[in-house]
Amino acid sequence: MLIIDRYITRLFFKILLVAGAGMIGLYVVVDMVGKLDDLIAQGASRGSLHTILLEFYGARILMLFDNVSAPLALIAAVSTLVWMRHRNELTAIQSTGTGPLRVVKPLVFAAIGVSVLSVCSREILIPRFHDRLTRSAQNWDGMQQEPFRPHHDQSTDILIGGRWTLRAHRQIVEPVFRLHQPIGQFHRPIVARIANWLPASGDHPAGYLLEDVSKPRNLHECDSVFRGRDPVILSPSDTPWLTANQCFVVSEVDFDRLTTAGSSFRFQSSQHLIRNLRTGRLDYRSVMRVTLHSRIVRPLLDLTLFLMGIALVLSQRYQNVFAAAGLCAAVVVVFYAVTLACHAMGNNGYLLSPVVAAWVPLLVFAPCAYSMMLALRD
Repeated sequence: MLIIDRYITRLFFKILLVAGAGMIGLYVVVDMVGKLDDLIAQGASRGSLHTILLEFYGARILMLFDNVSAPLALIAAVSTLVWMRHRNELTAIQSTGTGPLRVVKPLVFAAIGVSVLSVCSREILIPRFHDRLTRSAQNWDGMQQEPFRPHHDQSTDILIGGRWTLRAHRQIVEPVFRLHQPIGQFHRPIVARIANWLPASGDHPAGYLLEDVSKPRNLHECDSVFRGRDPVILSPSDTPWLTANQCFVVSEVDFDRLTTAGSSFRFQSSQHLIRNLRTGRLDYRSVMRVTLHSRIVRPLLDLTLFLMGIALVLSQRYQNVFAAAGLCAAVVVVFYAVTLACHAMGNNGYLLSPVVAAWVPLLVFAPCAYSMMLALRD
């Protein structure tokens, strides 16, 4: 059986590569239809269209693999079984007394390997391309001014607004920081020419450095504001590293969250999500919890879908392999419809708790997969 296992595994990965390449090619061609002009313009400014295409689609192919790795593994497994049945190889193997569960063993291990690759991509590679994944083709170089929606920082009770953002420099143009109520000597609003996002350092926590402040007019007379020992607004009057027309506003709303309407956390690692959730003050908290728990349960969900699919193909009830494959496709549609519906109900935090929303699909489909695999033994 060892030789047969190697043969099945090689056939699985050959089909996986072909199907994956076809899916990637189709995605790139369809996506490029509406973006080719913008990419050509960016390539002309950078001197190489090939470099732009590689940079733009390289990270997006990783996201595509993360999204379709489970169906892709199922397609490869079903195609492997169909090919072997078509060539009577499956019949020959089973005639030796080998049961269906033993036949699918190498496929299960191969699918687990694909799931491991997907987890590594999600946790290691994709976070490194966070900035590329949040940029559009039209503003790939980050030099175009983009409007953005005001964002409320719950930690300081400050509404962060402005006219434009510049991604390349991580700046807000004509920023307006509206205080819910006066804090110390700072009255609402704080208006400046530019606000630069600065990560935390030894001199200050993370926040925005406002330059050429026009309001308040008496900035040099205002003292820095603290809540307990935590700074909220740093003023040049008592902060040596600030010049006379600068002030620093502490914020947990980083530039990526400000410019991506809260969707940037999808490209963060689970460790980063956990660290953000521990602050207890973030917007999109329910959505982030659903995302985190769905990542925890996803390898089990992928395996559940895989087992359901191959159980249908090998079932004696469906001698017509194409009918079984069609039913398998229907199961995939129902599987993802239920999963997405549960996640949607958990995202608002009212219909379902985020934890329950992430785990309900597994509780629904895992018993089905178990019973279907047991039926193969009969």
